[in-house]
Amino acid sequence: MDKKTIIAGICLFTCLFGGSWLYRRFRDKEIERHLQYAVAKITRKLWTLKNGEQFEYTFTADGEQQTGYRSSHIDYKVQKGDYFLVRYSSTTPSMNQLLYEHKWQDTALAAQWLNTPWDTIPISLLTFHK
Repeated sequence: MDKKTIIAGICLFTCLFGGSWLYRRFRDKEIERHLQYAVAKITRKLWTLKNGEQFEYTFTADGEQQTGYRSSHIDYKVQKGDYFLVRYSSTTPSMNQLLYEHKWQDTALAAQWLNTPWDTIPISLLTFHK
């Protein structure tokens, strides 16, 4: 391989992973500035080459349904129809993150709270999974 090919490969690698890291950092800062929590429902299980097992979830923010995706770790037991807590930016709800460690044990109770935002984690309503 020549020097130009190696440099181009390094630049491509840096842009792909550096861009992803920058986006996650920006998303997390945006969420922290305007933090709210809501109930999210798992709607689909997906498989991608890039992320492996991934779940689609929906939640409501300001009366509008939002959709998000999150990869799963093998230790998380996630099924379609499960409810989890999601954290999101109240100004940009498309910036959100499902919290696998905060699963709703009582699905009927979770369904009652689907359209309710919280400023803090509703600890008394949740079961923690660590």
